[in-house]
Amino acid sequence: MLLGSHMLRIIVTLATAIVTAVPALIGSARAQSFGSSYTSTAEKDCRITNTGRDSSVSVCPGKAGLIVLVTEDDLRQTVSVGRNRKAAENEPAASTGFSPFNSTNATIEWRTVDGKPFAIIQRWMIADIDAPDKGGRPTDKACSW
Repeated sequence: MLLGSHMLRIIVTLATAIVTAVPALIGSARAQSFGSSYTSTAEKDCRITNTGRDSSVSVCPGKAGLIVLVTEDDLRQTVSVGRNRKAAENEPAASTGFSPFNSTNATIEWRTVDGKPFAIIQRWMIADIDAPDKGGRPTDKACSW
């Protein structure tokens, strides 16, 4: 019986500790608000800063002071984000692209936590040279990255 009484005391002590600790833990956990919003990379919404024979560079407004840099060269686009053009040019995304001809959708979705962007969702159209249309031109396949 003594062992049973001792076990009961331990269980009550642990239960009391848990009941006391849980509100403190819950109170210290901060609720985060996730959201999404959109910006445009359409020509009318951006500043075209450089155009060449087969290339262009567009600087578009983003969220929270960020800019979106869209570059096109030889019918291939890259999209990068930064605080300014130089920062966006130095991001890995600025020098990463797809081999086939491609283009981007003009809408960027921004994912946020407490109003601060942490990711973008960009939809791409990738030319499929293995599935030409009736005219022999590559068809597009939509991709999200």
